[in-house]
Amino acid sequence: MTKWMLWLLTLLLVMVGGPLIVLAADPNAAMLICMCIFFLLAPFCALYSGIFAGQDMRRRWWMPVVAVAMFVTGSSWLLSMDVQGLWVYGGIYMAIGLVSMGACALIRRKTGKKDTEGEQK
Repeated sequence: MTKWMLWLLTLLLVMVGGPLIVLAADPNAAMLICMCIFFLLAPFCALYSGIFAGQDMRRRWWMPVVAVAMFVTGSSWLLSMDVQGLWVYGGIYMAIGLVSMGACALIRRKTGKKDTEGEQK
């Protein structure tokens, strides 16, 4: 299994599995879980997807977009929330992912590091 497939499965588990946990919890705990998802887990996943995509931007540019799409789809589908409110969060997570992707690509370019995956062609 390649790195990006593992990343995709982990992201699917976090972005869709998190709202599933909210459905199973009692209402007080569900609010705490929602806050943790919206303010801790999802931004961290967006940051990590941007860093991972920045290692090879030409082949992995789509990863921050997929992270946001999974977040919005999973949250709106499972939590029955207003989609416009989720797009605001999604836009913030997209900005986090794109900025971290650009910063990682810039750092890799300045330090001269090459991507180890797929160097042999």
